[in-house]
Amino acid sequence: MTGLPFVFAAWVTTSEIDKNFVNEFNKVLDNGVKHVDEAIKESQITHPKNFDPGDYLSNKISYNFDDKKREALQLFLKYISEL
Repeated sequence: MTGLPFVFAAWVTTSEIDKNFVNEFNKVLDNGVKHVDEAIKESQITHPKNFDPGDYLSNKISYNFDDKKREALQLFLKYISEL
């Protein structure tokens, strides 16, 4: 509808966050994204047939909150504020 990407989820806050926390949080998130296959192997979750969690987590989700996603989220917030 807008030509912008869909933002399904985001980590947000209304208060100031210590920059050290943000940096450490981003490192942990990056580590998790880089080690998806290991996490799947260690999990005890039974996946449905014809579902590849590695493909889903590695190829179907975009983890970087870039300018286009920021724009999309701002537009969404604008739309819901007008309801």
